[in-house]
Amino acid sequence: MAKPSEKVRPTARLGAHEGRLKGDYAREQVEYFYAPLVEKMKYLFHPVMKYNKAHVVMLTEREIVDSERARKILTALAEIEDLGVESIDFDPKLQGIYPNIEALLIDKVGYNVGGMLYIGRTRGDAQKVPERMAHREALLDIMDEVIALRRAALNLAAEHVDTIMPSYTHLQHAQPMTFGFYMLSFIDAMESDFERLMDGYKRVNMSSAEIGAGMTTSFPVSRERVAELLGYEGIIENGLYCHRSLDRELEILAALSILTVDVYRLCEDFHVWCASDINFMELDDEFSATSFMMAQKKNPVGLALPELVAITTHQTFNTFHDFSKRNTSEVSLKGSQSYAFRHEAMKDILGALKSMKGILSTVILHKEVMQQSVGRLFSQGTDLTDALVRESGLSFREGHRVVGVLVRTALDQGKNPNHVTTDMLKQAATDALGKAIEFKEESLKKVLDPMEGIRAKKIFGGTAPEIVKEAIERKNRTVDEHERWIQAKREALAAADQKLARACEAIVGAA
Repeated sequence: MAKPSEKVRPTARLGAHEGRLKGDYAREQVEYFYAPLVEKMKYLFHPVMKYNKAHVVMLTEREIVDSERARKILTALAEIEDLGVESIDFDPKLQGIYPNIEALLIDKVGYNVGGMLYIGRTRGDAQKVPERMAHREALLDIMDEVIALRRAALNLAAEHVDTIMPSYTHLQHAQPMTFGFYMLSFIDAMESDFERLMDGYKRVNMSSAEIGAGMTTSFPVSRERVAELLGYEGIIENGLYCHRSLDRELEILAALSILTVDVYRLCEDFHVWCASDINFMELDDEFSATSFMMAQKKNPVGLALPELVAITTHQTFNTFHDFSKRNTSEVSLKGSQSYAFRHEAMKDILGALKSMKGILSTVILHKEVMQQSVGRLFSQGTDLTDALVRESGLSFREGHRVVGVLVRTALDQGKNPNHVTTDMLKQAATDALGKAIEFKEESLKKVLDPMEGIRAKKIFGGTAPEIVKEAIERKNRTVDEHERWIQAKREALAAADQKLARACEAIVGAA
């Protein structure tokens, strides 16, 4: 085995410029295309090794490769895996991780033995299968973080079931709500995001293994056995579809893009509410920064990472979408670039979700400022309109007109809702409708209390604190269910790993 300071470089040639082609690759092609590509694909080292071992086990069980050669191949593959990805000096001319591993294998056991590794497979097959394996693991990691983010959001919502604030449309005060109710809107979005990822995982975790270049192979391979050993939940049937399609991967990127947009929308609201002249909240110091010039500032810079990742994820989706439209034969190399972009995007998303969880766990709300804001700009207007329908016999449209006149008059006079009287309301009705109305003083006082309007909305999904509390309890139970789903998927993958290890040991130990 190589010393830690040494790197092993494959020397075996796989036939490109020793067979069909002559000469060598252009320096520019190697330096600017193959070398960066190989570097980006190093994350596939362990998935490639798993697929190689599962493939050899299946070939042996199907008596396509004899047990002696299989034993040598599996032993050499284990030695290569022990080296680790950082101890291998990958040859960029081999254009990928999987050909480099085949070349290292041939260096160890010779062409007659190592040359059996790619029976029934081609670059696209040996690439897509490990890529799906790597990305399903990354997807489960992201889903873990979505769970953690939802729990942080639920804790924050539960803490602020009674914290009054205005809702906004067009950045104008709309109606009173609580911060707990607001957070439930984000929690609902995260639940939908998670379920989209669950659905996408089901299609990504399907095996496309053992289809050669799309037309399958005349060797009696068992696609079912390889899928079983690699923990796939099923098999994609048509070989050409397996080879050329990217719709399943595109679906996951779309779901991830929507997820990051939902987080972006939360960040956007927080950005507005952290503004010094609104001052509903501030981020904890660890997620803030100050200016290098203006020492008084506290900038909510922690929100920038999730916002930036939403933008770059959408860009990655567009790139992958554009590539997936092309039915040309360059799927392997261009596809590798696209997969690498997606892998980087998934790492970025993971970091953004972790950061957002930290923000939600430490954000500081200025409750008094929020409550004072609600009572200042007539966000109770819709509640007053509803009360006019119930108590004064007006239609909603008539009540709407009366309230509009009342608010305009009050603002012109420099008055806020606390200054409104029944006389002002009755005068507004006369001005708006040309008729008098009756409305009790106690009813007016009650309807202009923002919390009363919040408590009155008791329908499913409403703002009433008891309704919000019930929703939080339901959402917590759903999060528990989703967490168990992830655990079951991880256990299934771990069981497949154990099955593969036992199958390899049965062959290696049989000598």
